[in-house]
Amino acid sequence: YYIIELCGGEDQLVAKLRMKDPQHGNHNCLLQSQCGHWQMGRPFLLNCKYGVLQFVFFKIITTIIVIILHSMDNWHKGEWGWNSSYTYLAVIMNMSIGYALYCLVKLYFVTKDDLKEWNPVWKFLCIKGIIFFTFWQNFLIQILYSVGVIKGFGDWDASMVADGLPDFLICIEMLG
Repeated sequence: YYIIELCGGEDQLVAKLRMKDPQHGNHNCLLQSQCGHWQMGRPFLLNCKYGVLQFVFFKIITTIIVIILHSMDNWHKGEWGWNSSYTYLAVIMNMSIGYALYCLVKLYFVTKDDLKEWNPVWKFLCIKGIIFFTFWQNFLIQILYSVGVIKGFGDWDASMVADGLPDFLICIEMLG
């Protein structure tokens, strides 16, 4: 929505998108069969918006699933395997985050000439970086815990360290 407003609002952006090279609607070979070609204009903008908003949907759904699994004592964070719900939810969230970022970057590359005077790249990287980097940071910590790299410390066992480490790192990182 920041990019949309910088481009003069949704209607102005749609008009600008219609004037862009139709090649911007193409995808790499991996996504071409899944996404097809996005027609420039409103269809392109809607695909980008839906691509970002699908993350919100999946985040809400997976959070509800985690709450339900946790209440049934069936949530084992960091446990990997074909019978582990953590594995499936982690894969779903990584795919959702990846696709949301893909859509945001696609929209940026189409509009970067229109946004030159505002240079929103750093704002984009700060906001999205915090959201997505912290998710991937937590994901990596859980992987390190599951393979035994993270050990207990003092009175804390390895599970407690793996749960507390992301919060500690975020406190340090937010100072920066």
